[in-house]
Amino acid sequence: MILKSYIIEQNNKVLNDYNSILLYGENKGLIDDLKNIIKKINPSYEIINFFQEDLNGKEKILLNEINNTSLFSENKLIILHETSDKIFSQLEAIFAEPISNLKIVVLSNLLDKKSKMRNMYEKDKNLAVIPCYADNERSLSFYVNKRLREVKGANQEITNLIINNSNYDRKTISNELNKIESYSSKKPINYNVVEELINIKSDTNFSEIRDASLVGDKKKVNKLLGEVEFRNEDLFFYLNSLNNRVLRLYEIFSLNENINDLELTLETLKPKVFWKDKPKLTEQLKKWNAIRLQKVLKKVSKLELDFKTNNNRNDIVFKRLLVNLCQEASNF
Repeated sequence: MILKSYIIEQNNKVLNDYNSILLYGENKGLIDDLKNIIKKINPSYEIINFFQEDLNGKEKILLNEINNTSLFSENKLIILHETSDKIFSQLEAIFAEPISNLKIVVLSNLLDKKSKMRNMYEKDKNLAVIPCYADNERSLSFYVNKRLREVKGANQEITNLIINNSNYDRKTISNELNKIESYSSKKPINYNVVEELINIKSDTNFSEIRDASLVGDKKKVNKLLGEVEFRNEDLFFYLNSLNNRVLRLYEIFSLNENINDLELTLETLKPKVFWKDKPKLTEQLKKWNAIRLQKVLKKVSKLELDFKTNNNRNDIVFKRLLVNLCQEASNF
């Protein structure tokens, strides 16, 4: 069953009608938002995460998890990350039998019309698929205005400022809105306050540190770490920026498995690689592989959870992560 993302944003309870939901497409921010909605409307479910790499050639792992009784909850929400048709046969076998007390959320990149997994979800009335295409200015404006509806001082000028400094990336916007919502719980916002909160200059500097870490440039990382202030309220943005970059590298490796031509893979990526960014990406790809990148993604995910529950010198923990990534990259 095909569902439209805007309908879900208006009435998310409809998601409870389906045993499994496939979220696919280039809009990582929208996929993340929808994933969080599913988690929010199923608060009693134990959440279990798998990457496709965890399951390749290991069919029993997923089946065992489904069949095992949870110690923490009667219900399970299994989230499968970075999937492709390689996992189709496992999912097909699972859905051949009735399932209860279980929801499976499948996250994927672009799936063409010939994709077996996409076709299965589109045709089965018990399954839902939500295509997550790139945002445009109109959809982002609607998204920001909806999030800021209850915020005192919010206006269209502020909405435009947020969008124009986000590179039209919904996940970046979401992180900025989190900071604004936190501030606005104590006092009204205005244009100057928002401009300071989104910290444009610092964000640009962080991209340099992130990219230097991922190529193992120790000298540059040490220099930049001394120049950028890592404020606690900005750490989630930085984590997101790092996560997006590592995820981008991981996607390239995954796509290149089928194409086996790195230059062609980079040309076919969506959203397209900015020409200035291409040399950096190419250099970073030389320093990493899919398995090591997957481990980094898990570390970043764990840090995000830790930061939400602990405010004790998270800046030092984050700097240590960047230094460790730099060290690992420099060994290759």
